[in-house]
Amino acid sequence: MFVCLFCANFVLSTRLYLILILLIHNTKHSHYAVNADLYCKLGLPFVMGTTGGDKQLLYKSVQDSKNYALISPQMGKQVVAFVAAMKIMANQFPGAFSGYNLEVLESHQAGKLDTSGTAKDVIACFEKLGVSYDMNRVCSIFFMLENLYILYILLRK
Repeated sequence: MFVCLFCANFVLSTRLYLILILLIHNTKHSHYAVNADLYCKLGLPFVMGTTGGDKQLLYKSVQDSKNYALISPQMGKQVVAFVAAMKIMANQFPGAFSGYNLEVLESHQAGKLDTSGTAKDVIACFEKLGVSYDMNRVCSIFFMLENLYILYILLRK
């Protein structure tokens, strides 16, 4: 998905006009670095959804360019709130689920190449809570429907 909203300031006679450029970019992680570098060099603020690559390098590129960006693997506010709550719980109650086993099943659109950032974040929280888990064990199922997403977490002792 690529959406571009153009915007800039200019004065025509005595009136000030505002034009805004905001790029919204949801891409495969193999393309994010080149695109982000381009946006930063051009000074274009952007929103990017990606789950792969070197996020620290991406954040550094944006910070060094003094550009504005929102970079997140998940844009749904309820999911973001859930992951934030999991992070709080993991930080406040480390080891609380020691001795438990974790199984993860998630659905994707047919073109998705990797485990979602949401699943990775939730698994990282459970690891802080004392559950060991190998990320390669995530079971992914693929649907032809673009808007269907399921993340199933089973925690058992």
